[in-house]
Amino acid sequence: MVHPDCRGTGIGTELMKAALAQADFPVLLTVDPNNALAVKFYQTLGLSIREHIRGFYRPHEDRSLMVYRSM
Repeated sequence: MVHPDCRGTGIGTELMKAALAQADFPVLLTVDPNNALAVKFYQTLGLSIREHIRGFYRPHEDRSLMVYRSM
């Protein structure tokens, strides 16, 4: 998570790009499917939605499982 004062500066994008560039295996993360900005952000980095998991944390908290595969 990027501190609110630093959002919009590109630091989160650069950190994610650097981490993904070093991955030589699939990277998985979960995201709230209602958080369209986060889903779009991860998709622009090359992640795709692998599956939707109902009740991931609690019965009312669904998550989307996203995956990144290095090329």
